[in-house]
This record gives sequence, structure tokens and C-alpha cells, in this order.
Amino acid sequence: MPGLAAAPPDTEALNPPSTPAPRLQATVGNVVLVGTAHISQASVNEVREVIAREQPKVVAVELDAARYKALTEPEAWKQTKLVDIIKQGRAFLLLAQTFLGSYQRRMGERFGVQPGAEMLAAIEEAKQRNAELVLADRDIGVTLKRAWARMGAREKSRISWEFMKALTGAAEAMEDERGPAEMNPDELLKEDALSMMMEELSAFAPSVSTVLVKERDAYLAGRIREAAAKAGDGKVVAVIGAGHLRGVEQHLQNPAHIPEAAGLETIPKSFPWAKLVGALFIVAFLGVFAFLGWQIVFAGRVDCIPTLQSLLTNYVIIKGGLAALGALLAFGHPLAVLTAFVAAPLAPLHPAFSSGLMAAYVQAKFKPPRVEDYEALSKLTRLRDFWTNRLTRALLVAALVNVGSGWIANIIVLTQLAAALKSACGIG
Repeated sequence: MPGLAAAPPDTEALNPPSTPAPRLQATVGNVVLVGTAHISQASVNEVREVIAREQPKVVAVELDAARYKALTEPEAWKQTKLVDIIKQGRAFLLLAQTFLGSYQRRMGERFGVQPGAEMLAAIEEAKQRNAELVLADRDIGVTLKRAWARMGAREKSRISWEFMKALTGAAEAMEDERGPAEMNPDELLKEDALSMMMEELSAFAPSVSTVLVKERDAYLAGRIREAAAKAGDGKVVAVIGAGHLRGVEQHLQNPAHIPEAAGLETIPKSFPWAKLVGALFIVAFLGVFAFLGWQIVFAGRVDCIPTLQSLLTNYVIIKGGLAALGALLAFGHPLAVLTAFVAAPLAPLHPAFSSGLMAAYVQAKFKPPRVEDYEALSKLTRLRDFWTNRLTRALLVAALVNVGSGWIANIIVLTQLAAALKSACGIG
């Protein structure tokens, strides 16, 4: 069974004729694997050549449904309203798509090739030859959620910091100051975009490499194997990132070791510490009010009535007021400010209820940001730009409302509860 082999030189590659671009292919049974770089013209040419030569019955590409739509209908994706993404629970997808898109755009601009051009070439060739198209990759939202679940607090904080630097353009600014790093285009054929990022991320978040590389190798192999069975005597050409080529080939050569797809699509559950702390605050808060009510009704402690009224009023003012202040600091829409004030006092009644999310939803509804605003994040250079971009303003509303109505308000409320119980009712 043929193994991984380098194909003949490609005269149309980005490399000069004296340095032929490496072309990586592997054949396992009726499957021809083509390893590509997502921003390499040489890869585009190779994909077309291999499909023309093999005349496959099935063409598999390293895409999921969402990335396929984003690649084939870029304008439709850019016009998607953020509020719709929030309602459909696809915020993680937006995050992933933007991060990958930003990374690939920067690389594509450097080498003059549209990101994902080789996948588009495979899709076009499949349609022209009436070959079945198979989207072989796992949903990127599932992939990143599984990676996030594996990380500890330190890794999450470091990932978040690096991510914010990438999105706000800080990393690019630092690169501009140092000057562009030298990169051999041949190196692009050793990794796909996600794997290249993982090489960088694994330095400070090593636990996620299994999810983003090894698990995807197995998942891709499983989907390609299904396509091979469906093709029967026909050929399957699978276009995947070069960084996955060897791993996918090894899995196809040992199909008994390919894990079930369902197990790779499950999001691991972690202990809900945040919900537990929220629940304890609710218990303490309601417990104090229940105790005061008991004292008033059954013990005849009418002197506790003003205390109860004062605590309830202060609770609404503190929780709602600090939440509204957060929305105001974010220059939120007036209705978003009002929503924050009303929602914050009610939020502790249910741990899953988020006043920040509610305010951000209203902000996005009346000042609807689009994905174009999100893509513009890499161009933000000044602090005030965060308030002019509609998307970052909605995110600021969510963040500042939650900060104001969260720990800050809770500490003040609990302090007032203890002081009021001790002084006004003569307890303690």
C-alpha cells in the first residue's frame, strides 16, 4: 500500500523553479489524499490536477457546513446579524470563523492567494464532474468548545489574552514594529491554518493540541472512510490540510482504531462553579429576607419592617443602578440601559439568566452590528474605537453590565444585609 510521497515539481507554484514546491499525496485503497496549504496557489493547481486525473466519484473537503457556507457565500455570511447569531446559539462559530479568517487573510495577503482557494477549487471540480461532495471536518464550534473544556484556568487566561491581542491588532502592530517575519512558502505545505495556529497556541495551552489536531485527524479519517464505502469501486479524492495528511493516512490504514464520530462530537461537562456560587448568593439573599419576614409575621418584630423595605429598595437600586451604569459607560442604547436596570435585580433568581446578555441583545437589536464590524476588529488601533464599532460596543455592554451587577453589586448587597440585620433588628 503506497505511503506518503512527494509528487513531481509544479512549475506554477509560488516557489522559483530552482526550489520546487513540495506536493504531498497519499493513496490508501480507493482514497487519494491531497495535502494542501490553504493559501498556496501550488495547492490550488494540484487539487485541480489530481481530480482531473483520478476522475473521482466522491470529493471530500476539510470543511464543515458553516465554513462551507462562509466560503461559498461570503457576502451572505458578512451580512448576518449578530442578534440572529446570538438567538441561534452560534456565537462560538462567529468567534472561530473570525479568528481563522483573520489569520488566513493576513497570510493570504502576504502570498497573494485567496484563503481557502484550494477548497473552492475542489468544490468547483466536483460540481463540474457531477461528483458527490462530502464535508469531512467536524463543526468548528464543537472543536473549540471541546478544546476550551480541556483547558485549565491558567491556559484559558493565556489563550484569552493572546486572542484579544490577535483580534484587536496588537499582535500585528508588534509585528509591524519588528518588521515582517521571513517565511518560506514551502513551510505552508506542512500545516493547515488551524494546525499552524495550534503550533503557536500549544506553547501556552498544550492540552488543546489533542483536540484540534489528533481528534480532527480521526474525525476526518472516519468521514473519508464513510465516503470511500459509499463510492464503491469509484475513487475518492480527499482535500485536507497538509498538517493532517500523515495522521489521516495512518487512521485509514488502521480503520479499527478510528473512534466513533459521536464520541468526538460530545462536549465534555465541567463542574459548574459559577452556577454554584450564584446559587449560594441566591440562598443567602432569600434566606435573609425569609428570616426578616418570619420575625415580622411570627415574632411580632415590626421594627424589622423598615429594614426589610430598605434592603429591598437598596438591592434594586444597587444591582440595577450598577448594571445601568455599566451600560452607560459602554454608550449603550437607552433601551439597553433600561433593560440592564430591570434585568439585573431579577438575574439572581436563576443562575443561567444574564443581565449583560439581555442588555447586549437589546443593544444589538436596536444598533445591529454585522459580521463586517467583527472583521474590522483587527483594524482597531485606539481605545475609543471600541465604542465606535457596533459589535465591540455590544460586547462592552454585556461585559460592563455583568461586571457592575455581578461581584461588585453582590459584595455591597451582602455587606448591607449583614449590617442591617445587626443594627436595625438588634440581631447579632
